[in-house]
Amino acid sequence: MLSAMTILEQYVTTDGLLRFIVVSDEGDLSIGFDGFGWHTHADILASTSGLPEDVAVRQFVDALLKNQSILAFGCASRLNGRGSSFNKLPR
Repeated sequence: MLSAMTILEQYVTTDGLLRFIVVSDEGDLSIGFDGFGWHTHADILASTSGLPEDVAVRQFVDALLKNQSILAFGCASRLNGRGSSFNKLPR
């Protein structure tokens, strides 16, 4: 139910086209782009990193904002987006 979602953090690209959000839905943390289908959940980030959920989300968001990870995002239209994240950049 959308009304139960609370936006905890939001980051807008400099061109204003994308809004990356961290939301809580009755305690379930998820992150993704507003208006697009791609997202991930804190429990998935925690299970792949071995960190507690809140720490895993913070690490993911911080790495993205500091250009230490990349989200490759493509879409055929504004209503149908798919994304992938890469947490290790080639050196």
